[in-house]
Amino acid sequence: MNKTSIFFILILIIISCQKKEKIIDFKNELKGKTFNVMNNENYPLDFEFKDSTFVSYQFNISKGSYEIIKEKDTAFILLNNELCYISQSKNELFDFLLIGRMYKDTFKLKERKPTWKLNGLYGKWIEENPTQTELDSLPFYSIEKTGITFHKKDEQIESKLNVNSSYEYIEINLTHSSTKIETMWRIKNLTDSTMVIDRTTNSSPIEYGIHNDIKLIKKR
Repeated sequence: MNKTSIFFILILIIISCQKKEKIIDFKNELKGKTFNVMNNENYPLDFEFKDSTFVSYQFNISKGSYEIIKEKDTAFILLNNELCYISQSKNELFDFLLIGRMYKDTFKLKERKPTWKLNGLYGKWIEENPTQTELDSLPFYSIEKTGITFHKKDEQIESKLNVNSSYEYIEINLTHSSTKIETMWRIKNLTDSTMVIDRTTNSSPIEYGIHNDIKLIKKR
């Protein structure tokens, strides 16, 4: 019997000895929401759960599938090929204990709720440029419900967009050239007149760069 199987059996024994509590419908608790991995010490890592798929946001966007597996009063979640024991603590944190890993590898997830309105994203946005004072002559982004357009002189580049449930991430595919494709904005702050983002740009399917703390000014 390998170590993973032994660890899995020990988890089941421990769980079976615990006092039975109200069974949680984890599918509905996760679906349609975005969660931050609280114990991730590096660049922010967030997960958004859809009906049977998830999107992870960090330096770039990655996608996968998940499935809730119930074993009597116990629940597990299968994230791609990673099996996790899932539980919810009293402070509304979700714990994902990776089977076959160390306890320190547990994901502690907390829901990310919107801190600004979705409508605040819509409009025309100009990237701040201290050397340019005439805003009307600068390239700008136009964001609508159905997509985003980059305007530069006589050039227009369009892309569909997806905004996550906490309104902090915008998934796009703005192709400026074969080596410059904007794929994600992480919105760090949004007001009626300004937006601060981290922008991910792909230069190839496996290479990307991140430009931090870009300030955009809303065009009136």
